[in-house]
Amino acid sequence: MVFENNAVMQDTPYEFWQFKNNSKSELVINVSSVINFLSYNNIYCYYKNNDIYYIVKEVNNVVEIVSEKAIMKFLQDYVNSLPDYYTYYNNANFGKEAIKDLLKEISVQQFNKIIQNLEIREIEFLKDTKDVCYKYFKNCIIKITRYGIETLDYAKIDKKVWKSNIIDFDITPIKDYDKAMAYEFHKLVTTTKDIEGNLIEDKQRFLSLRSALGYLMYNYKRKIDTKAIVLCEEQISDTGGRTGKTLTCTMLEQMGCNLVKINGRNVNFNNRFLFQNVSENTNIILLDDTDKKFDFFGLYSIITNGLTVEKKNKQAIQFTHQDTPKFIITTNTVLTDESNSGKSRKFEIEFTDYFNDEFTPLERFQCIFFDDWDTNEWNLFYNYMIDNIQLFMQRGFIDYDRKNLKKRKTAESVYDDITEDFCNEICIEILTEKKNLTSQEILDRYRKKSTEIANNPKININFISRNLNSFINSNNLKAIKNTYFYIDKKQVRGFIYVNRYADSKDVIEFLKDNDIEIDTNDVNSINFDTNGKNETINNTNNITSEGKEDVYNNKEVNNNNSDVNSIKNDTNSIYYSTNDSKNTTNEVSVNVNSNNNEVSDTKNDVNSNINAVNRKTNKDDGDGDDLRKMFYGDGDDGDGDDGDFANAKDDIEAMFYEDIDLPF
Repeated sequence: MVFENNAVMQDTPYEFWQFKNNSKSELVINVSSVINFLSYNNIYCYYKNNDIYYIVKEVNNVVEIVSEKAIMKFLQDYVNSLPDYYTYYNNANFGKEAIKDLLKEISVQQFNKIIQNLEIREIEFLKDTKDVCYKYFKNCIIKITRYGIETLDYAKIDKKVWKSNIIDFDITPIKDYDKAMAYEFHKLVTTTKDIEGNLIEDKQRFLSLRSALGYLMYNYKRKIDTKAIVLCEEQISDTGGRTGKTLTCTMLEQMGCNLVKINGRNVNFNNRFLFQNVSENTNIILLDDTDKKFDFFGLYSIITNGLTVEKKNKQAIQFTHQDTPKFIITTNTVLTDESNSGKSRKFEIEFTDYFNDEFTPLERFQCIFFDDWDTNEWNLFYNYMIDNIQLFMQRGFIDYDRKNLKKRKTAESVYDDITEDFCNEICIEILTEKKNLTSQEILDRYRKKSTEIANNPKININFISRNLNSFINSNNLKAIKNTYFYIDKKQVRGFIYVNRYADSKDVIEFLKDNDIEIDTNDVNSINFDTNGKNETINNTNNITSEGKEDVYNNKEVNNNNSDVNSIKNDTNSIYYSTNDSKNTTNEVSVNVNSNNNEVSDTKNDVNSNINAVNRKTNKDDGDGDDLRKMFYGDGDDGDGDDGDFANAKDDIEAMFYEDIDLPF
């Protein structure tokens, strides 16, 4: 491919000058001829939409934006390329030098007229699709699909390519790239150590990192692609760094990705101009070196719905989800947001401390990455990175078992080591004894830890509930839930055992880490309230009409004789039928398969949810304030997350003892 800015030459020079008024004694520039000459050489106005257009130059389907000065230089270069013997109409007075002088004297008005009247074209650019990714090199286009890789000739494609997207390298496609320094580097940063310090290759983590890089280089997003890539540290302390995260991000830039860097320590999502350097050509936004103050919640809407970019004194640009750049976050700490929403919006990869401030890639590879590479090393690098793209297209995100991420998140989110150990004890007790504990009981036991704790006025139910919630979320212990239950017919708040998640992967792993033997045969046959203390409506064979009346605590259930007050324990969904107004025990229906007629209004109508929640909590005064308090923190519900909108959904779900699809 040739990118030189030379005008198309013909056997006869293209003359955009002429005699003035046919006098043959004076030459002038012909504006219309200049416009035609530029159009002939594929210099035109690319019309994008009503507000955006660019003056561009196209060569072999490769398009670049040019300035007005570049256009003038293009005209001058063309005149300079005329043969020295050139004369206009064989008139020695109007040779090459005369034409050069004439071009210098072109007026501002004339030149503006040329620019304003350039040919307008609507063009279509080659873009990544759901099945194809393109990477552009100097000698060819690499077309990547999940099935293979092929090369394309620029001159033979039917769409255009931005020159700025082209990597200035003549690539040779190969499959044997495992000798690439970048390949070896990524194997090392994902290689862990045993207790004695021996290196253990983590093949799954290596593939996980490669798939994440492939995702970032693939300039296409589906609606379900709502993850930020997080590069963090494996080591427990926060004094890490220099493990290879920044070098990995630089590799993305070397692959032609347009990357905008934002200082992660200064991120303030209330700053309207936070993303002012982002443009329509941006592929990736790097939030570099975030600290503990970083609020991942601020990215929720951007990752899911799209980004609004505001620049000072300019109109805001609204990006759709598909057009919003992908996000990568580097941090020496951890993102402690372990809500369902948070976990679904990030893909975390731990970098080991194989490289550190005392042992760098320079010492390992005896060269500076990129600067000291020869042509062969560059070719290995590009082929390795291209294969990462294909890996993602074939397998999506490849997960792996994080080594220390849970421990680091727990340490970050819980008050101190004493509190962490206490939370660990409480969770072991709930999981092994299959019991429920009230928040008050847990607080009383915590205060007995020391006189200092007992006399600390800040140690209250909200404190211990918040810390225990954080511990549970960090360890993903779904078998423990903070909600309401009943003791002696009285509603209390606390932490209950959730049988249906008893055999979840993280629960089993937590118990094994604490050297608890697990009887897998007994995991699915656990009763609530095995300690004889909690009367929590869990035994379907011992429901009395008195107990039933206490559960409802309301004779005005519904006039349509359809009971939407469904109380579900976590082993079976129990539904109470009230087809007549009499309280009879033989009409209790225990049905694991949910009666859709009874619960459809509850699940599909948020307003019904509000009423149902209030009925269950015996707090309904008809104005909906009780539910609003869960959102805005107007009152303390004892769960330690008051005023946190992100946890409001969990509060509602807890009331129903099941997951409910709510529109937030």
